[in-house]
Amino acid sequence: MSMKQSTERSLEKAAKQIAEQCLGLRARCVGRQLTAIYDTALSKLNITGNQLTLIVAITRLRTVSPKELSQKLGLEKSTLSRNINRLEAFGYIDVAPGESARSQQLSVTPKGKKLLLKALPLWQEAQAQVQKTLGSEGTEGIHLSYTALQDAD
Repeated sequence: MSMKQSTERSLEKAAKQIAEQCLGLRARCVGRQLTAIYDTALSKLNITGNQLTLIVAITRLRTVSPKELSQKLGLEKSTLSRNINRLEAFGYIDVAPGESARSQQLSVTPKGKKLLLKALPLWQEAQAQVQKTLGSEGTEGIHLSYTALQDAD
């Protein structure tokens, strides 16, 4: 066997192992599929699952800085900024000056609160679809994985 053939076999073996066993790859694929289910359900309200997540988090925190929200949700600054801009443009959140000149405070507007209530039945439908597809073990597995990873931080 030539050196080139040996390298090709090693590459094929490495690619096969990663493709078949990588938890990160599987998690990203599952995440995209779940996101599509929630996004489809929420499209009737012209919002995405990520945007609903922001409205939910801001509602629960009452007021929060973008930096704190980004840390709590594990979002990249650019992703958060893009979604905040869209939610503000639609009138769902308010972006007010914070304590310092460079800081901001986010809060949900009355229009955003109404949207959250309208989104609930659509979210419940998507949630039921996901739970039916995954079954109780799959659903519990996601909850356990989330908790374990949160606790590891």
